[in-house]
Amino acid sequence: MQKGFVALLDVLGFAALVSSESGGSRLQRYLECLQTALDTPNAVDVDYVVFSDSIVLTAKGDSEESLRALIQQCSRLFCKMLENEFALRGAIAYGSYLRAEDTGRVFVAGNPIIEAYRYETIQDWVGIMLAPSVVTRVPDLVSKCQLGAYSTTEELAQLKGRLDWAAYVQPWSGIPFHNSGSGEHDNFQGFAIVPTS
Repeated sequence: MQKGFVALLDVLGFAALVSSESGGSRLQRYLECLQTALDTPNAVDVDYVVFSDSIVLTAKGDSEESLRALIQQCSRLFCKMLENEFALRGAIAYGSYLRAEDTGRVFVAGNPIIEAYRYETIQDWVGIMLAPSVVTRVPDLVSKCQLGAYSTTEELAQLKGRLDWAAYVQPWSGIPFHNSGSGEHDNFQGFAIVPTS
């Protein structure tokens, strides 16, 4: 087992996509979209497995740099999918998991996948959020993602230092969750991935 960051993403409306008359060409476009977004030279710190409409990305290591690489990869994929009219919903979680690969076979299981799945299924939007385990692991995430105003050279330099985070993930107080039975949607205060090309 290793500790690290895992993203679980779901392509919304996949059954309709496959069963439509243009299903074959849309599936080919989906594959090309995945390859373009995920098979990039700067993506060496992130591995992925795709099964139909489920995409699982794992970061190598459990450092903040590993999380940032995973967030950036999810951001690029989210953007590319939206450009091609594929809706994604998902979550990124942190914890102990097992990833084993052997001659074309990949096995991924563990607590962060369960947590990411839980948060993916309760969201009621097109979007990717950070699960609470990630926010606990990186407690200064709010300051890392701060855009803020800048009026001095020093403030501009500080903003440039934060852009590796702030351009890809932002605090969001209105992540909508499915109805909890109260008659209204619940909103979660958390962090959302920004789709970025």
